[in-house]
Amino acid sequence: MARNLRLDRDEVDILACEGGPEGVLVVVEVRSASGRSFGSPLESVDRRKVWRLYRATMMLRREGHPALSPSLLRGRAWRVDLLTMRRGQDGWTVEHHLRGLAPP
Repeated sequence: MARNLRLDRDEVDILACEGGPEGVLVVVEVRSASGRSFGSPLESVDRRKVWRLYRATMMLRREGHPALSPSLLRGRAWRVDLLTMRRGQDGWTVEHHLRGLAPP
C-alpha cells in the first residue's frame, strides 16, 4: 500500500494489507544485511525499535498520512511485523518474517 512513510521522528518501511481489501493492515519493519560481519539483522531490532514502531503505528492510526486515504485506515485490525533479509550470491532472500511483534 505504501513504503517509507515518514511519521514525525519515525518511519514505516512498508504498510501492507493482508487478507484482501478489508484485511489486516500490517506495519512492516525491514532489516537487511549483505554480510555477517555486523551480526544478524534480527539482532539489530531491540526493545526501543519495537517501541518506535508502535509509536509510529499509533500515530498513523490516529492522524493518518497525506499519502493515504483516511477511509483506508479506519476500522481495521493492525499488526506490526519484522522482515529480515540477507543478500547472498543469488540476490536477496527473506531470512525471517516475524508476525505480530509484541509491544514492549
